[in-house]
Amino acid sequence: MRDGGGVVLPDFSSDGQWLAFGHTAIDPDRVDELPVRSSAIRTDGSGTEVTLTADPLDKLAHWASPVGGTGEPMVWVVIVSKRPVGGATTSPQQLWLEAFYPERGTVSPAFHLPGQPPSLQVLHEPLALP
Repeated sequence: MRDGGGVVLPDFSSDGQWLAFGHTAIDPDRVDELPVRSSAIRTDGSGTEVTLTADPLDKLAHWASPVGGTGEPMVWVVIVSKRPVGGATTSPQQLWLEAFYPERGTVSPAFHLPGQPPSLQVLHEPLALP
C-alpha cells in the first residue's frame, strides 16, 4: 500500500506458527525514514495481533532465535532502537531484546544489551581478525 501506510519485512517464526511484520506510517519503500511499529500474528488466523514494539525510537523487530527452550516455549525478538540507556537523554542505535511466548502470544518488556561498542552504531564490512 502506498496511499497511507503499509506492511513491511514479513518474517516467519522458526516453527511457522507466527508472522512478524512492521507497519509503516506512509510509504513502505521509505521505512528507514518513518516511525514503525512491529506486530506478530498467528499464521492460522486465530487470535489477535500482538504488538512487539511501538516505541517511537524503535525500528523493526525480528525473530532472533528459534522457538524452543525448556518449559514454556519462547523466542527472542531483537529490536534496533535509539531508546536512551541509563541516565542518557539520547542514544545511538543499539540492540534491545525481548522474550516472546508463542503459546500465550505475549511479549516481555524490552531490555538493552549492555556492552555494545560504538562500532555497532553503523553497518560496515567485517574486519579481519589478527
